[in-house]
Formats: sequence, C-alpha cells, structure tokens
Amino acid sequence: MNQATNTLRLGEQPVIIGPSTGWLSAKITPELSIHRDILQASKASAAEMVWHDSSRREAMLRGESLAHDLDYCSLHLGSFRDFTLPLRLDQKETLQAIASIVNKHAIATATIHPDTTPPHIINDLIRQNIRLGIENMDRDCAFGRTVSDVASMMQHWKVTGVIDLQHAFEVAQISGISCRQLVTQFASMMLSSGGISHLHVSGEIQVNGTISSRHAPLTKATNKQEILEALEAVLLISQRQIPIILEGDPLLCYPLLDQQHPLSDEEIIHRTESAIAGMSCEITLITEFIHSSPVLSATARQAPY
Repeated sequence: MNQATNTLRLGEQPVIIGPSTGWLSAKITPELSIHRDILQASKASAAEMVWHDSSRREAMLRGESLAHDLDYCSLHLGSFRDFTLPLRLDQKETLQAIASIVNKHAIATATIHPDTTPPHIINDLIRQNIRLGIENMDRDCAFGRTVSDVASMMQHWKVTGVIDLQHAFEVAQISGISCRQLVTQFASMMLSSGGISHLHVSGEIQVNGTISSRHAPLTKATNKQEILEALEAVLLISQRQIPIILEGDPLLCYPLLDQQHPLSDEEIIHRTESAIAGMSCEITLITEFIHSSPVLSATARQAPY
C-alpha cells in the first residue's frame, strides 16, 4: 500500500459495496453467471451470497467463483434450528458443502444468526476454519437483538460481528434511543471484541403506520435518513471503510420465483435490467453520501484495502 493511500481521509477511501445476491436468486435465478453480470454492470465491489435451498447450494458449488471480480465476498447462512445432535447424514453433508463453498468463493465471513445457530454448529464451522460473523437481530427475535447478547457470543467464540442497520433501527425504536446511538454501542462493543466484518444496509417502507417492507433499498425507504446517519456513525467510530452489503430488495415490485411457472427469457432480461438499475442507484446514493459527509471527510485514517 502506497503512502498516498495511507493518508486518504475516511470519506475519500474506496467504498467496498455491493448487494446480497439472495434477492437475485429469489426473483431471477440462482445461476451465478447472471449474478456476475449484474454485479459487474452495477459496479459492485462486494457481494453476500445467501444459503437457502438445494438449488442455490448446487449453483454455488458448480458456478465460477464470484470473488474473482470483488474486493469482498461473504456468505449468509440460514437457520440451523433443526440441526440437533446427533446430526443426520444430510445435515453433515450440508456442513461440508458450506465449507466447500467458503473455500471455492474465497468467503471472507460467513454471517450467522445468534438465535438460530446452536453451539455445536458454531463449533463445527469454526473447526472447518470458517470465519464467522454474528449479526445483531431484529425486534421480533428473543435473542441477539441487544448489545450484550451479541457481545456474549462474540467474546465466547472469538468471532467477528456484523451490524445490520435496519435491525438496529427496529430495536432502537422499542428501546427509546436513536438508531445512531444503538449502532454506536454495537460498533464500540464489536471493535473491542472480534471486530466488524461488514455491514448490512437496508431500510423500511412505512405508510400510515403500516410497514410494507423491512428490506427496502434506501432509495425507497422511509427511514433513509436515520439509516444513513447510523452508517456514518459506524464508519466514524471504526475510523475505516467497512464492506457494505445492500440487503434492500432491488426488485421490490416483482414477485418471488414460482417453480411451477419458470420465467421466460424475456422476463429474465427485464428483471436483470431492473436489478442493475436498482443496485446502481443504491450504490451511487450510499457512495456519494459517504464521500460528501463533512464528518467523514475530516477524518484521516489508514485505508484497509
């Protein structure tokens, strides 16, 4: 890393940003070749693959690695609630497949939910040299939504943390503090524990007190300003750029795939173009916010990438 990069102000450092590919799998196709085209066209430098079902697993195992074109790639794992001991053969094969995907795609962090990942599964993943990130949970979860919940797991397992800004927004509302205050608490705790691997950024759409989406892109979110302020707070206290994973649905007005009625080639192209447009707008919005923030522009720190 050259000296010029070392002295870049925080607001001038390259923003490592890109989408969760879960929405692409759910609304276009699980095929990674199309995901790669969308990521390249939207100028994404990061992505989070999402473990969900056998079709996604097979696509991840056979497809060419997405990591070749990215600065950061993570994997969001699903629920392990039914992975009780002794594990069944298919469950053992699932854990082995996860390890294969982590290696194949050079996964930097595998995101897990603290309320659906039992200790023996965490042990198994760690034994396979998979770097884990504990995500803070939303207001509906009994465990994992407070700083102390996440801290207990991070410190016990010596793993990193993932801050979900929309989850924090929801919990902050029922806790009587601002989202900015809560994410600052999460960030301070994580930085003193295992560190922050990446951020999940999305918002919500609320009309007349009714929430229609809890995974909205910020370009459409009604709480956009609160989420951006929370993002600024995390970057400021971290004093470095942190990879940003966009969890907002870029195809918000499109239905999920119906396996009984596959999309036509024309519809795949149409949804692909819509996803590119939506992701490009989201990446531009957040990148410009970070680079134009007077607070971040005044902070000079070493860039991590």
